[in-house]
Amino acid sequence: MHQSPINQWEVMKDRMKEKYLPSFHEAHLLEHLRQSTSNVFDYINSFKELIQRYNLLKDPFIIIARFIRYLRTDLKRKVTLFAPCILNEAYRKALEDEKSMQCSTPSSRDPWPIYGE
Repeated sequence: MHQSPINQWEVMKDRMKEKYLPSFHEAHLLEHLRQSTSNVFDYINSFKELIQRYNLLKDPFIIIARFIRYLRTDLKRKVTLFAPCILNEAYRKALEDEKSMQCSTPSSRDPWPIYGE
């Protein structure tokens, strides 16, 4: 059974991935990307770059779950409860929640609060 030669680079890359990359490779790439101390904006940009570079957009619900899974714990809870249906909703919710959390932290409040107003 003879197959015709591959003439397109993208097809060649896909065939090589199928043949030589282990099935857990995509999950392994995403596991190394964690928000930890970075802000949500930087995490989103890194996440987008990773899924585009390695063409990981196969199942949108899995991608959303992976995005949420590696958020900081405080944001993870809020975004999970929001139950986004598309990735952009998850991005937006994480950004909004981070912003609201920053506004409510003591370091972002007025250093000289006026009591009794």
